[in-house]
Amino acid sequence: MKKVTSELKKTDITNPVSVFILWWMMIVVPLYVENRYFNILQAKGHAFDAGCIAGAILIAFSVLGNKYVTKLKPKASLTDAGIVIMACAAIISCFLCGSFKAAFWGEQGWCVGGFAFLMGAFLYMYLSKSFYMSQNFWLPVIAVNIFIFVVGIMHSAGTDVLGIHKNIDPSQFYQYISTIGNVNWFSGYLCLLIPMFACFYIGAKGIASQIIYILILALGELNMVLTGSDSLLLGLGVCAFFALPHMFRTKSSATRFSVLVVIYGLASMLVSLHPAFVEKSAMIDGLSAFFLKQPVYIGLMAIGIIGILVFNLMNESAAKKLCKVIIIAGEIALAAAVIYFVYKTAVSFGVRWGSYRGSIWKKAVEVFAGLGPVNKIFGVGPEMLGQYFKDMPVGFTRRVLAAHSEPLQILLSMGIAGLTGWILMWAGIIKRFFTGRLWRTPVMAFYLPLMAYLGQSTVNTPMATNFGMMIVMVSLFVYNSERIKIKDNLE
Repeated sequence: MKKVTSELKKTDITNPVSVFILWWMMIVVPLYVENRYFNILQAKGHAFDAGCIAGAILIAFSVLGNKYVTKLKPKASLTDAGIVIMACAAIISCFLCGSFKAAFWGEQGWCVGGFAFLMGAFLYMYLSKSFYMSQNFWLPVIAVNIFIFVVGIMHSAGTDVLGIHKNIDPSQFYQYISTIGNVNWFSGYLCLLIPMFACFYIGAKGIASQIIYILILALGELNMVLTGSDSLLLGLGVCAFFALPHMFRTKSSATRFSVLVVIYGLASMLVSLHPAFVEKSAMIDGLSAFFLKQPVYIGLMAIGIIGILVFNLMNESAAKKLCKVIIIAGEIALAAAVIYFVYKTAVSFGVRWGSYRGSIWKKAVEVFAGLGPVNKIFGVGPEMLGQYFKDMPVGFTRRVLAAHSEPLQILLSMGIAGLTGWILMWAGIIKRFFTGRLWRTPVMAFYLPLMAYLGQSTVNTPMATNFGMMIVMVSLFVYNSERIKIKDNLE
């Protein structure tokens, strides 16, 4: 018992190295731009690489100085095993592909090369054992993202703030947002941030904290609507399966979730009706356009307002009973939506499906089928897919460099070995959720973003900004879920 108590106290000391890495990946990388949008992928890659090198040096000094070498040892867990296997597969693939330097740095793709996977594993091994910090350390992240979201809103209104749209193809103007870049990259970025801030708001105690979180969430939800990417809705749909038991666990949490529903309805109405967003809203199609319809956003606002009123009028006991009904009904509705989505996809899938993702995925399967045994196991090299996609059919105005699906990207670039590691990592994360009954805990602030990221990753490929943030989020989740275990042992 004394040993557990001392371990808990030892972890409750802010780790400056971990804070540095958090701020670098969630402030410096998202803000960093070199040549406007013309090399945005490379710019984010450069910032990510610099942060990894600086972080690794700080970790080395911290570990060696305090003789905490065990902090870099993998634990006997699916997540640790998966991350190590991916890193090993990435490096082996770099050696086998014939162009080690290009694959290692990811120069011929989206800059998530062997170096990114190697450093991601290194940072995770340290961070997942050292990531304690007080809530105040999130304030700079919030401040920067308020700026990023305001810039994104202005860009979507046709105002080229910061001048980073200068000389861009006019047809691409609304496809690039704020300092993040393409709307699909912004989709993954929002998936990693909005669920976390929502959980922070749900659990906030003070009025000042609640106001800060409402501000960042209002701006974030408006950006969600303006992004107009169905991949974002796919990510949030996966997230919702796990979120419902957490959002509706108490009267207070249900009331605050209702507030967020009202805000989303208001954001959809603003984008639909405000003249500044006419051009942007005209480009939004698919499921995202559904939320711009008047009956839908009015319905959302009505549901949210009714929720606020009903939960405020109920006592805690009655509210909990209603919450149980909502959770069951919500899960059934989500399951029905998944069945419909799968059916709709199967019926409509073709080369034009998902902005030509159908064509890319078909080509990816053909490429993998034609690989030799060694390449099937270890892939063709991280970010080395461009040469295999160079003969894409009509419909592509730009060169295809990625599989536009993270599992497919891992399979092609790092082979069956890499995909095995990817599956183990996510299986370990989900296993922790169920075995630890984490829907009852604040750890959901780091689990829900991962589920949203996982959902959108099925149709998007990682780039440096989102990859770095994902590593940070996995580390935060594992570290805090371990602390929950220690506290349970104490009790």
